[in-house]
Amino acid sequence: DGFGQALAQGAISMTLPDFARAALFVLNKGRNYKGQQIVSTAFFDDLVATNKKLKDAFKNYRSFAPNGHYRSQFWVIDAEKNQFMMIGIHGQLAYFDHNKEFALITFGAYPIAKDFLLVDSLVVLRDAILRALVSNYRGDDEDFDLLLEVDK
Repeated sequence: DGFGQALAQGAISMTLPDFARAALFVLNKGRNYKGQQIVSTAFFDDLVATNKKLKDAFKNYRSFAPNGHYRSQFWVIDAEKNQFMMIGIHGQLAYFDHNKEFALITFGAYPIAKDFLLVDSLVVLRDAILRALVSNYRGDDEDFDLLLEVDK
């Protein structure tokens, strides 16, 4: 803290490569790089399951996640689309879309741990990156019509 005393919090400290590995683990619904199921897929199915009680509990976050909720350390952005994310401190974010098999991770060095402006800026950054990926895609894959539906 500001007085030089040690603090303990519920957080994970990772390097960017480790964060990417963890994101790949989540994207693969609990399978490790060898294909072994470490965490049950039921955890991820339950995570994004529509839950009126949770949705009502987080109604003050409608601008952030209008069709979502918070559950098991994840912000569910849209349960029907299987879109969710983890938001860390100082600009860390991991966004997942299980339907599109897509993950986006960011690292940051914001001077404050977190606030609403920081979270809003991360959402704007995420949407801008996704739009750029979609607009710059030059592949021939017909199934890749849209990487992700992003509100305009």
